[in-house]
Amino acid sequence: MSITRETMTDDDGSGTTGTIWNNTKLQAVYDSVETSWATNSYTPTWGNTGTANTTTSSTISGVYFKIGKLVYFQINLNWGASTASGNGVWTFTLPITATSIGMMGADVIYYDSSSGSLYRGTSVAASTTVINMYSNASPLTGVSVTVPFTWASGDAVYISGCYVAA
Repeated sequence: MSITRETMTDDDGSGTTGTIWNNTKLQAVYDSVETSWATNSYTPTWGNTGTANTTTSSTISGVYFKIGKLVYFQINLNWGASTASGNGVWTFTLPITATSIGMMGADVIYYDSSSGSLYRGTSVAASTTVINMYSNASPLTGVSVTVPFTWASGDAVYISGCYVAA
């Protein structure tokens, strides 16, 4: 996505004062961001700090957009019938390398399809390219094959956050 600097004009388009953008110009900026969100997709890598996961039949997808150095992203994992988690805390890769690990994180929702329950979680940066997943238990507990529930087909993870790119 590229954003070009344009001269501001009056609402009537006369350009005599250069004080505001007209609604058409603002709509074009909005459309540009909306389009980049829909088209900037990536495939996150789902891993963990222990043994390897089996992603057979799972669906993992990610989208992002970047304004300047600010990156907004979403990751979705839909658990399939033959998906399996190794042991350890879950991790996901980010779409663009972050500037540092100090101020990066994301909100997370874990969906248990068997009970219809939603669980809140968070992520913490493990590096400038990977986030670790946690359940909002007290204290924070790393997400694993049995946390925050025993995972099965139909369950899902929804992650959304932002950070500063390197």
